Amino acid sequence: MEKKRSKVQITRYSRKGHGIGLDGTSKVEIPGTVIGDLLELAVGKRRKTSLLKILESSSERIEPRCSHALECGGCCLLYTSDAADDSLR
Repeated sequence: MEKKRSKVQITRYSRKGHGIGLDGTSKVEIPGTVIGDLLELAVGKRRKTSLLKILESSSERIEPRCSHALECGGCCLLYTSDAADDSLR
């Protein structure tokens, strides 16, 4: 089955710190994203999604201080500005 391409706006965070948006009526959770990001996703079986690219970056997005931020997954909010991070606490 071929994966469907979809555009999704991140609107909130999960408890894990991953970005959440809606693909139609289905919720998708994408690590390494920030509220306000507009993404292009590939959506496959059982709603499994993969990030193809960030179409528009959020104004709250920054370059993470750690080059391993996405690979290790230990610091999900390293992509957010300090002001945005403070507002989440």
